[in-house]
Amino acid sequence: MKKKTLLKLFSIILSIVVMTSIFTGCQFYKISEGEYNFVAPDGAPFLAVTEMWENKEEFSPANMSFELTAESNLAPKFQAGKDAFITAPINVGANIHKAYLEGKINVDYRLLNVVSWGVLYIVTTDDSIKSREDSRDLGSFLNQFNDKNIPVIGLAAIPGKSLDYILKENGVRYELSGSDATTIQQSLNSGSVNIALLGEPAITATKQKNSKLRSLCSISEIYKEMTGKNFPMAGCFVRGDLVEENKGLVSAVDRAIKSSCEYFNNNPLKAGEKAKDSGGSLPPAVVQSAASKMNVIYKNAKDSKEDVKYLLSCIGQSIDDDLFISL
Repeated sequence: MKKKTLLKLFSIILSIVVMTSIFTGCQFYKISEGEYNFVAPDGAPFLAVTEMWENKEEFSPANMSFELTAESNLAPKFQAGKDAFITAPINVGANIHKAYLEGKINVDYRLLNVVSWGVLYIVTTDDSIKSREDSRDLGSFLNQFNDKNIPVIGLAAIPGKSLDYILKENGVRYELSGSDATTIQQSLNSGSVNIALLGEPAITATKQKNSKLRSLCSISEIYKEMTGKNFPMAGCFVRGDLVEENKGLVSAVDRAIKSSCEYFNNNPLKAGEKAKDSGGSLPPAVVQSAASKMNVIYKNAKDSKEDVKYLLSCIGQSIDDDLFISL
């Protein structure tokens, strides 16, 4: 009787585990050993994942290392193919995947999840320019930028290309000029320019030195107003060989990123402090002030696919479904 009772108890526990996996959609894989590096650029993408950096035991027996870098280093890192995980703008990782499929490079990266859903805002120091909220409609708001030169971060990337798409689709005459965030901040503070496209939390940091600076609109909100779609900016890409060879680690990293995004939204000041301690450039107080405008939200690749493909098509890129990892 005792043996039968134990067998029955084991059967019940096994059924509960199976049913829980079915209802939660969770699958659990064994993590394999090895040395793996996770790369993130300074700013919003780093803040979205910074909490996971101190919890290396979650990835045991794999040995995880973490590296903070400049966004300009991401393309060379993708091409070198040494890093297991790279958090990057969606278009950068998508271009690497496409280059691999075309035989131009020997290493593939695929999208695991999206963590940033838009940090871009049109800002101004000109009191006469109305915000989107104060404008009658989208057309009247955007027509204020006719014949203007707008300095933008990431001219050839999602920031510049998305603003180009928005203005062009609404028949605005414009000129975009590319620059880095620091130069644009200095130009706004000196008064040599009075309108620009910048990202958070750089805008919040600039406002501390320039009280005249206002955010006129969120690119994410205008894009959704036009298309009905969300605005995916950055996510985590995984080197292609790991998707099958160490699915346990890939799954563990995915869960850790989800938890880290939740931590950031619940504790932005502490997340900012951890980021600063890990080499981040932003003061924790600025991170806390900007957190609500940074749209740090975790979505897995499957749930992000429609929005990612649509945005890439709007900025002149096409991608196949194999880019998106399904765990």
